[in-house]
Amino acid sequence: MTPPKKNAETKIPSKRTSSKKSSAKQKETPTEASVDFAGDDRSQCRDVGMDKICSEFCHDFQEEFWPRYLEEIRNPVMRRAHLAASFLAVYFIFRFLVLLEVGSLIFAPIVLFGIVFAAHKIITDTKPLLFEQPIFSVLAEFKVFALWCAGDLKRTMEAHNQQLK
Repeated sequence: MTPPKKNAETKIPSKRTSSKKSSAKQKETPTEASVDFAGDDRSQCRDVGMDKICSEFCHDFQEEFWPRYLEEIRNPVMRRAHLAASFLAVYFIFRFLVLLEVGSLIFAPIVLFGIVFAAHKIITDTKPLLFEQPIFSVLAEFKVFALWCAGDLKRTMEAHNQQLK
């Protein structure tokens, strides 16, 4: 990595200056936007609008993907298969965190996706949403698992069924 380029108007105070000069220089310290880090302008993050990207991601998940996912697990047998897959994935993740077994971390997504894929193939003979949007699918799996742990999954499914009517 190359060190930051110093612009002519940007002067960074050195530690060798006297206290009078350093106090005057400290007022002139450059802001993040005024320093050019070898072509990596850090102000671009603000220009892109990370808040906008995050809000669009959340909107896409909540408004577009989540209802499709709830429709996918409307069948109680399918829902139980998804919950079993999520439970086993969480088990292997905790096993990795406690025992530091790398195999457990590798095995967690294999078990999650394998059980979900097998359940879809056997129960409904459909292709899971996992192949269309894998990140949203994993988030939805763990959201359903969290709702089940909190006791809110039944209420969420009933509310979704009411919206369909």
